[in-house]
Amino acid sequence: MYRTSRSIYLIGTLISFLILLGITQVQAQAPKNSGTETSLRVKPPAPGERVTLENRHYEDTFTFKHGGTYIFDPYVWAYTKEFAERFRMPEKWIEPELKGALAIAFRMSNVGRTTCGLARKESNCWPAIECQMDIYYDSSIQLPWNYPEIIRDNVMNGISSKEYLYNAADNRGERRYVFEGDSSKPRGIMNVGSGLVHGKNSGWPSSIIYYDREYEPGVALIGYRGKGVCPKYAGPDEVSMPFSSNEDFQKYRNGQLKVQDIRIIHRIIFPRPFLERANAVYVAQNKPVDQFVDGLIQQFFEAKKAAVQAMPDRQTTTNNNANID
Repeated sequence: MYRTSRSIYLIGTLISFLILLGITQVQAQAPKNSGTETSLRVKPPAPGERVTLENRHYEDTFTFKHGGTYIFDPYVWAYTKEFAERFRMPEKWIEPELKGALAIAFRMSNVGRTTCGLARKESNCWPAIECQMDIYYDSSIQLPWNYPEIIRDNVMNGISSKEYLYNAADNRGERRYVFEGDSSKPRGIMNVGSGLVHGKNSGWPSSIIYYDREYEPGVALIGYRGKGVCPKYAGPDEVSMPFSSNEDFQKYRNGQLKVQDIRIIHRIIFPRPFLERANAVYVAQNKPVDQFVDGLIQQFFEAKKAAVQAMPDRQTTTNNNANID
């Protein structure tokens, strides 16, 4: 018993020493909180120089630069040189081909509700994996917001436990963008945009899940989620996100205007290197969804085949019953 206790004590002491040694080494070179962000254009710390909050850059927190723990960034980035300098981002993701936006960031997100019981089978659950894209743009650009007086909002479902609680009054909070029974007020945050266009072929729409029109001085942010921002295409055709006026959209919906006559008031053009990198992430992480869809299709044809095979048996049973009569 004494030897066991002594061994446990020695192991605990050794682990504590190693942890303390690691913390001491990391503290000599890792970021430390010592103030607030000041200058926008600060040189990265030189080798051996102490990293502080004032000179900290992206690599100091989100990469293995200091040989210790770091925060993994799941986003694929592309931005302008000015954005990189302002927010201290790596130069390798500066994209001169990016037009109409300051920065774009893409990820595959699994935040949301999972739907099960598809095809009448309890274990058939659609994976909660969706495309998510953030657009940072110059806040002086006038996009067609339906309610420009609302500066920021988080309208994403599925991130709060209240989604699963019974509420007799169905009181989910303020519903700013649904005006039931009043057709004179527009529905939704923005009628246009929200989807990638490949050449002349428009794709699926997506939903705005959060936005902040005053994210930083001169910088606004829109967060999208859905099929419309999936980077499924990285070919030679231009990929863009166009925005038209609400006036033209209303005329088009009323049949007063053709698609080709809709005026584009702003357009974001996505750089090809970004699309290629984002497409690789999309293809790799979307595999569970593809596999699930393939499985559903296979189940459908197997059920149909079984039903066809069972038909002669029912016919034979019917004939036998007739002969018995």
